[in-house]
Amino acid sequence: MQVDKMFDGMAAQMKQMATQMSPLPADATPDQRAAAEALQGKIMDLSMNSAKAMITKMDQIYAEVYSESELNAIKAFFTSAAGQSMLAKQPQIMAKTMPLMQEMQRDLMPKMQQLIQESKAAK
Repeated sequence: MQVDKMFDGMAAQMKQMATQMSPLPADATPDQRAAAEALQGKIMDLSMNSAKAMITKMDQIYAEVYSESELNAIKAFFTSAAGQSMLAKQPQIMAKTMPLMQEMQRDLMPKMQQLIQESKAAK
């Protein structure tokens, strides 16, 4: 299934980013490295399985929102060369989008915390 391939590609990108975001210390033992890798693998498997289950449930949502002719047109696009290219490139899009999302969250957190502080002070 194409969605599985897309998720597998995204999983590889996410694993690489997670490794970069929380590197092990240089003096980590082989056992520590193996344990960290095993934990990371379990977390990735759990996350990806959950995401795949959500995609399965989305079939019903699509059926409720789109007409049959719209779904046929969507299917035609995704089976076309352009649609296949889009699906194949989604992991690259995700890899480039994730740092932007992380940056946005870093920028927003202090602003949200300030708003919360101001709200508490005004009470």
